[in-house]
Amino acid sequence: NSSTTSASLDAVWNLEWGYLYKQDIAPVWVGEFGTDNTSTDIQSTTAGSQGQWFSSLISYIGSNPGMNWTYWAANGEDSYALLNSNYNGIVSTQKQSLLQSIQFPLPGAISSPGIGDSVTSGVSPSSGSSGSSGVTTTTAAPVNSGVTTTTAAPVTTTAAPTGNGTCSATMTIGSQWAGGFTANVTVTAGSSALSSWQTSFNLPSGAAITNSWSAQITASGTSVTAANATYNGSLGAGQSTSFGFQGTDTGTISAPSVSCS
Repeated sequence: NSSTTSASLDAVWNLEWGYLYKQDIAPVWVGEFGTDNTSTDIQSTTAGSQGQWFSSLISYIGSNPGMNWTYWAANGEDSYALLNSNYNGIVSTQKQSLLQSIQFPLPGAISSPGIGDSVTSGVSPSSGSSGSSGVTTTTAAPVNSGVTTTTAAPVTTTAAPTGNGTCSATMTIGSQWAGGFTANVTVTAGSSALSSWQTSFNLPSGAAITNSWSAQITASGTSVTAANATYNGSLGAGQSTSFGFQGTDTGTISAPSVSCS
């Protein structure tokens, strides 16, 4: 709508799925997003437009390196297509350029051969057979020319620590827009392990929390208490976790100090 900004779009994405990536809860794959190929549908500053949505999403993914994504679509019969109807060229170099800006190399990946390139596979002949140890083939044009998909590294888990020590917490304001904001709180264990934690802080007058993630939040007026969720209370010495929330406000908001116990 007419009040949409890049910041408000970021806030929605952070709230609904971006936090999974930012807090290392799980890998995220943004699947098959796209727009029509007119210039204003690809990149625009008009509030509420397709171009604003698309270019903002590109910027959001780019600001989170390694976030997986797939563009819709490669096929030339689709109005969102990267390829033309003959499958031999790119419809919009503007869109292709934006997508290329968020491509990243995969760990252990090798360069794909070009169309018509000769490739030596290095297959050894079986015992007793004759012939060369290398097999030369010619590659055909890939169906999804111009499209890159990416995959993140697998998530690893560690054993839960025991004990309960001291902790510290810091809040940062993520995004702000007229009447709203998002915030993130990082909780760090001290020199001893934690089995649980609880933070407290006071919001500015006129501010209120509307949604939260990764913590159990209770509020009385502007006084807020946030305790760990079931899955992030155990921290080893020096380890950190985070939680966040979205709120409303009546003006510019600054991050309050946070106590932790």
